[in-house]
Amino acid sequence: KDFFIRWKHKQDAKANPSFLFSANINAGSSTYHKNNSFNANDYLKNTFQSSISLNRKWEGTPYNLSVNLRHSQNTSTNMINLTIPDILFSMNRIFPFKKDNISKTKWFDKIGISYNMNTKNEISITDSLLFKKDVLSKFRAGLKHSIPISTSIKLLKQFTFSPRFYLTERWYFSQINKQWDGNMILTDTINKFTRAHDYNISTSLNTKLYGIVQFRKGKIAAFRHVLTPNLGFSYHPNFGKEKYGYYKTVQSDTLGNTQTYSIMQNGIYGIPGKAESGSINFSLSNLFDMKVRSKKDTIESVKKTTLIESMGITSSYNIFADSLKLNDISLNIRTRLLDIIDFT
Repeated sequence: KDFFIRWKHKQDAKANPSFLFSANINAGSSTYHKNNSFNANDYLKNTFQSSISLNRKWEGTPYNLSVNLRHSQNTSTNMINLTIPDILFSMNRIFPFKKDNISKTKWFDKIGISYNMNTKNEISITDSLLFKKDVLSKFRAGLKHSIPISTSIKLLKQFTFSPRFYLTERWYFSQINKQWDGNMILTDTINKFTRAHDYNISTSLNTKLYGIVQFRKGKIAAFRHVLTPNLGFSYHPNFGKEKYGYYKTVQSDTLGNTQTYSIMQNGIYGIPGKAESGSINFSLSNLFDMKVRSKKDTIESVKKTTLIESMGITSSYNIFADSLKLNDISLNIRTRLLDIIDFT
């Protein structure tokens, strides 16, 4: 009835750089060391952890795969946590509309798309129940797709406009349903494929302004001021609306009061938010430097000196806040002579 497994494996990275495999297994029954070990360290130790990982890269492509299996157990509480497996498949950023051998770049050539797929299957259970027939129904499983789409566009030759769209899709294999039976709320788990999506949008607009003053005589040869204004916008819709079906309402007491719940509140990758949010962000960054003449013997040289590395002013405006929509205005100054000064 007692068993314990130890296994260590580490692959030489030079053997196959595109395929890596490693394992570190320490797992067994909770009473093994108590009944069989004469080693004091093993006898007193009550936590064990294991991991197996596989990483695969396809050379010449943007695709990557990572597979991980994890285990942890506490022999004092007899609890075991398993993640079998945790898979990440990713595609690095690509530019699907960009054509080779084209001298002139168009705005849609810079549209970049990347992709991440996560799937996980995990359970937390006592070791006495781990090998029961119904253990598979106790696993929490799910799958999440993430697709960021972004680009950068030049406007009027001086401004850079950078829009971004981020889509998230969640897949689950069960959902919950709550009902009021007259005395209390009853919660049932329904084995049903459930999917939900949400997205957010953000944009930014920035440019750089240069001011230069030159002096023909004197120790100071030139003085430069670089001003970088940035204006941003972000928005996340309300996915708690009835048309999406992600949230439901149930009676909560005998007075007829109700409460709202998500049918995916047990989802391993969370749920879409039901709060609408949006903000306008703005910042103004400044850089000050100058060129100083120095004369050694008969050779005159010019040395560049930074006076203020960064002087930034930032704030934001919450569009959907009931009050106090304008957040604090922050000023950050960094110089070569002083430490960072932050005050609001």
